[in-house]
Amino acid sequence: MVYGHDQYGRRTSRTTPTGGTTTWTHDVAGRVTAMTTDGHSISFTHDPLGRTTGWRIGNISIDRAFTSVGHTTHQIVTAHLPGAPTPGTPTPSAPEPQILRRDDYTWRPDGYLTSHTTTHPGTTPDHRQYTLDPIGRVTAITRNGALAEHYTYDKLSNITSGGVITPDATTLGPGHPTTPGQPGPHQGYPASPGLPPNPAAPQQHSPANTRREYHNNLLIRDGRHQYHYDPAGRLIRKTTTRLSRKPDVWHYRYNAFDQLTDVYTPDGQWWHYTYDALGRRTSKQRITDNHRRIEHVYTWDGNHLTEDRTAASTLQWSYRPGTYAPITETVKHEGKIPDLSAFATDLVGTPVQLLDPSIPRVRGFATSDWWGRTTWHGEQSPLRFPGQIHDIESGLHHNHHRVFDPETGGYLTSDPLGLAPSPNPRSYPHNPTVWSDPLGLMCQNANQQTSPATVSENETISPKPVKPEEVLDRWKQFLGPGEYSNIHPRTGLPDPHRIVSEDGLRSIRFGPHEMGSKPTKFHYHEETWQYDPVANHWHVENVVVRVPFPKGTW
Repeated sequence: MVYGHDQYGRRTSRTTPTGGTTTWTHDVAGRVTAMTTDGHSISFTHDPLGRTTGWRIGNISIDRAFTSVGHTTHQIVTAHLPGAPTPGTPTPSAPEPQILRRDDYTWRPDGYLTSHTTTHPGTTPDHRQYTLDPIGRVTAITRNGALAEHYTYDKLSNITSGGVITPDATTLGPGHPTTPGQPGPHQGYPASPGLPPNPAAPQQHSPANTRREYHNNLLIRDGRHQYHYDPAGRLIRKTTTRLSRKPDVWHYRYNAFDQLTDVYTPDGQWWHYTYDALGRRTSKQRITDNHRRIEHVYTWDGNHLTEDRTAASTLQWSYRPGTYAPITETVKHEGKIPDLSAFATDLVGTPVQLLDPSIPRVRGFATSDWWGRTTWHGEQSPLRFPGQIHDIESGLHHNHHRVFDPETGGYLTSDPLGLAPSPNPRSYPHNPTVWSDPLGLMCQNANQQTSPATVSENETISPKPVKPEEVLDRWKQFLGPGEYSNIHPRTGLPDPHRIVSEDGLRSIRFGPHEMGSKPTKFHYHEETWQYDPVANHWHVENVVVRVPFPKGTW
């Protein structure tokens, strides 16, 4: 990777090993207003609080609106159709923009999604209602009035029963993904050339029970599936019984760092995985029966997967600044023009549509169940929940530091951080519409910053002290015009020890330490804040200003 930075240390460019170049443009507040990826321009808009409210790439735009507490109320995907000359009109006439997809959301007061309606032009809205328990776990999903999924949990949030309800009143547990060609409960069919309309909702049925059996917090049986573990609690074998045939048996091997290194499939394939010193997967390999090597090589930008290279092609991804939500996917074949698609994602950043930003049109769309078992219709992407990539050879999702199984809704190994992130070290976040785990380590809320920001500070001491009677004038000069607040520039929370400028980029800090100093050492801090959303990093220039009180005044 080759990076470029501006005079403030913000990243402005990146070039991958295959030559893919991405650039970023910032405004005076440090927000990314534009980026380019392989020559395609993307522009961003923000609200006064700095939240990204929309972005446009080519002839596709995506816009969001928020409630007063930051919950997304709707997301609209719009196609801006290019104009065409008409008889007697030498210049092109621009058609009205066409909405390709609209998603509307309602929320519980504690920030959990209670309903989601997807609308495409010319189709009946697809409405999903979520039944939640007190801590936000989904116990039932109804789609257009019919029960679509149901789940029960134990005290550690392990799934004890449930699955997808089929029209014949059965419950599909692990090993039964959404039927290709049929929509899953999360997404509906888009109205787009070559793609079918939204089908009628299935009739109401009584759910069948698919119960799971656990031992010491390890799933050991689920219907036809049996799971076996080593003494470290790592899944080493999965057996699936089949009628009148031998069972399917999967074998898994790990290294000393609990990283999955080998998968042996029921049909005799052997896949091997390698990692770098930071725990990122660098390749997966298979030797075929005719001794041909099949290999994928991965390139990372920090914690973001940016490339998946094979001998035949390269997949390249770009992400919305400061998030794990993909924004573009580029397919490259040697000797051919790179083919770029734009993503529409859900609230946490899981892809739901692949869009052609040039024509514009829907290239493909995803249907999935609650725990991420996904079927793509039309063109497809291997990206799943934030930070996950689908391995077609195993059905598993590589999730940075661990491997996620969408059939069980949990990980193959325990969290390397132990019990600190969660009481259950094997479970995925309990509500994947608002929580995600892009690193496979700890959950993150979609209504907050998707990855913890890092902070650096440069503290200097002003060479000249300020007289007490001049302090207020100096504060006004430093903070600038406008209304001041006590909202911390980085956390967004009230801070009784700060006065913050209207644009949120400068603050005066004077807390108990500063005011409790000796009169001859009384001081305050002038802080200038700079945020780099690409690197998700705050830098603070902190100038200590002394305000000594002369003797005789204290």
